[in-house]
Amino acid sequence: ASVRTVADIHSSLWRKLISNAVGGGIAVLARRGNALFRGDAEALGLARALGEEVLAVARADGALLDDSVLDVLLTTLGQGSAHPPSIVVDRIAGRPTEWVERNRIVVDKGREHGVQTPLNRMLATLIRVGEPVRAE
Repeated sequence: ASVRTVADIHSSLWRKLISNAVGGGIAVLARRGNALFRGDAEALGLARALGEEVLAVARADGALLDDSVLDVLLTTLGQGSAHPPSIVVDRIAGRPTEWVERNRIVVDKGREHGVQTPLNRMLATLIRVGEPVRAE
């Protein structure tokens, strides 16, 4: 493993969250790895629209990110790794997922900053309602 220091951890964390919220969010609903994006212009279009909302929230929260962050994300998703994100692995195994930290946070931060996030709100809701019911 290699370690790299960054001058702006806040922006770096938002860059990672954009990837997790978008790629993982779509993949968990499809219950597939990111291979689902390979050659699928509609899936990549949805990823871009979701990413634009997350990027707007990130910027409102003080992250210094330019539009290229979405281009890099779409290129990576378009290469379509068959390895599923951890949120997909947990969903398939019937375990609770980290959807709050990956997806609801975008909606909450958007509300806090006055940024509309209708696509991310819908995505977070769909992930939430698919969570396993906990025995009481």
